[in-house]
Amino acid sequence: MARRKKRAGVGARCSVLFKKLHPGNYVAEHYPNTSDQERLDGLIATRYEETERRGKRMKMMFFTHPDHEGIEFSSSYFIVVAEGPPKGFFEAAAPAAAPEDAPEPIDESVFDSMNTAEDIALRMILSREAKDGVWDGLDPRRTSGVQDHSPSFTDNWDPKKASKYDMFWRLFPYKWFRDVCFAKTQQAMIDEKLKPISLGEFIRFFGLILLMATVGAGFSQESFWQPYHERTNPCPYNLNHYMSRTRFKCIQRELRFTDCAKPAYVDCFWEVRQMVSEWNKNMAAVFNAAGWAICLDESMSIWTSRLTCPGWVFCPRKPWPFGNEYHSAWCALCGFDG
Repeated sequence: MARRKKRAGVGARCSVLFKKLHPGNYVAEHYPNTSDQERLDGLIATRYEETERRGKRMKMMFFTHPDHEGIEFSSSYFIVVAEGPPKGFFEAAAPAAAPEDAPEPIDESVFDSMNTAEDIALRMILSREAKDGVWDGLDPRRTSGVQDHSPSFTDNWDPKKASKYDMFWRLFPYKWFRDVCFAKTQQAMIDEKLKPISLGEFIRFFGLILLMATVGAGFSQESFWQPYHERTNPCPYNLNHYMSRTRFKCIQRELRFTDCAKPAYVDCFWEVRQMVSEWNKNMAAVFNAAGWAICLDESMSIWTSRLTCPGWVFCPRKPWPFGNEYHSAWCALCGFDG
């Protein structure tokens, strides 16, 4: 059911686009460089009457504003945010329709919407009402030249037939991993006169990191190499069978992510920018997201201490709100987030 429009009257609190507010010279002087969509809120309606503007007679609403004593504003285009006392309603007054070149005002209730079935249904109703008598039958996605297609992987690769190991290396930039990350780490260990590392051992090292990342109980890194004990160390994995703690720490200490030179300016992310760039290039090369169903998504890379994490953020709406926030493209048809 459509909501009842708020009625204009003495004392009603209104909102008007700056470009539709008079006196124009006063508005331009006190609010310079406003955009077409910016509005002045907090206007209080005082009267509604016919007046002459540029040789034409028209109905206009007149307002006062607490920040502009002695100034009377006026406009034919306004939104009633809150009604005044019922006895002050203007029977003939209603928010005027915006001219053809002005955008339709947004229903104020949109900004209070929640992710509930009731609010979603209301948004759909308002969307249909906005299109009635306006839509020209042309899909703007089609007229913009964006092609629609189903999500797919290149070379007809099917993830349903692949192992998790194959899936990982299909999506992760292996060339960068081998030629940059592994090569630079290997060289760093040789420079420190440590035992050289093989590519297989390096892959195992990263596998252990990913395994530890799947345990969300907050175990310390050391606990993964200590004997299991129900009370003192309930960590479910013991990694001594795969790599000693000393060897793991040696590789971790010499780990390198880039072969680019350190920039002359301050950039806390310079060591990982190459990795992020190679990830994006690889995803663009191996995966074709749905043409008309791509959404901007946000992903959190978990990190609990703000003192050891450049760019650390706290995002309360996320299931895990601490760490780095990354923007990614999400395919709405297959649920793939890259």
